[in-house]
Amino acid sequence: MAQSRALQGGRPDSSDVSRYRTVASFLLLAVAWGTAFVAIRAGLEYFPPVLFAALRYDLAAAFMLAYAAYATDRPVPRTREEWLAVGIGGTLLIAAYHAFLFVGQQSVTSAMAAVIVSLSPVLTTAFARVLLPSERLAPAGLLGMALGLAGVAILSRPDPGNVLSADVIATGLILAGAAAFALGSVLLRRAEAELPIETLEGWSM
Repeated sequence: MAQSRALQGGRPDSSDVSRYRTVASFLLLAVAWGTAFVAIRAGLEYFPPVLFAALRYDLAAAFMLAYAAYATDRPVPRTREEWLAVGIGGTLLIAAYHAFLFVGQQSVTSAMAAVIVSLSPVLTTAFARVLLPSERLAPAGLLGMALGLAGVAILSRPDPGNVLSADVIATGLILAGAAAFALGSVLLRRAEAELPIETLEGWSM
């Protein structure tokens, strides 16, 4: 290894470059996702929530469909199963998730919205246990799911004497959005449509 790098003039080999690129891509994705909730809160000062979500994804759809036409050989779904997958993605992963999220975030901080949405993997596991019985969790996984739910409950600080407050309702809406996203993810797994992700996301948007 040392001799190889010496022959290359001290330059990192291709595996090192690939590793650095992966880390950089992960950090960029974390920044993009982490700031999304702040951007939503800022945009809600100027647009109604559902209209804001719709405009955002109409624009994203145009770019994604253009990219699908460039990068894949299947820019348009062809079979019934593929259109079913698009319907699931459009209804649950895009429309329901973002409508609930944008409406709920009018009364909840960006940080709280991010914490609630982070429940999606836990909820996905719960739906998969029912709809994909072959992928059942081990006891350690069930314990982890329970701890995740407990953690969000603690952070949201529910007040039994004020269960109908705006904050509680908003938290429930965001949780409903996370549940819609989780259910959609599991139903897409069951659909088993052979469709490029770019095409699926573009048409769903």
